[in-house]
Amino acid sequence: MSHARPRPCSHGKTASIVAGTNWNTRDGGNGFPKMGLELREPETVVTAMNFDLQQLSFGERFWLWRIRQTPNLPAVHGRRNDGMTQIEAAKILGISIFNYQTLERDEDDKYAVDLLPKIEHEAPPLSDYECCLLARRRMSIKLENLAMQLGMSHMWALRLEREADERLVEFWTEHGFTGFAEPDGDVNG
Repeated sequence: MSHARPRPCSHGKTASIVAGTNWNTRDGGNGFPKMGLELREPETVVTAMNFDLQQLSFGERFWLWRIRQTPNLPAVHGRRNDGMTQIEAAKILGISIFNYQTLERDEDDKYAVDLLPKIEHEAPPLSDYECCLLARRRMSIKLENLAMQLGMSHMWALRLEREADERLVEFWTEHGFTGFAEPDGDVNG
């Protein structure tokens, strides 16, 4: 017999998590539990671009460039070496960390336009992994909150995200996002 126990969420509310349940057995149509994801509204004006993951804002271009770079720091315990930190990116661009963070938040388009030539080059389209990251970033939800809504641990949600699991891709597609690669390699839209 499993009992629901309340857990505090980062947004101050309480969510019930059923102890001892396996998320694979509670199919909500796409392999995830039947739960509604509380997606926070983006702080920018909602347009079709918010859901087309292949259309990037200036800030998202800087973010994508940063996560695609090889870090300059040596590997440390607990850090996944698949992208630079904001501090490293700011140093390469020759700007302060404050100015770099402003770029990633899309708060200064004029400054971004001046710096784009330093990072723009022929880049491949976003991978499904990058699309999953971008969808979560656009909806301003933390991995822990997504995991709680999906009824799994944050480590399991992280694994699904890193592997661009088809159920997670389907989940984001059901929430209106486009731009994921089709099985034949084309990008949906």
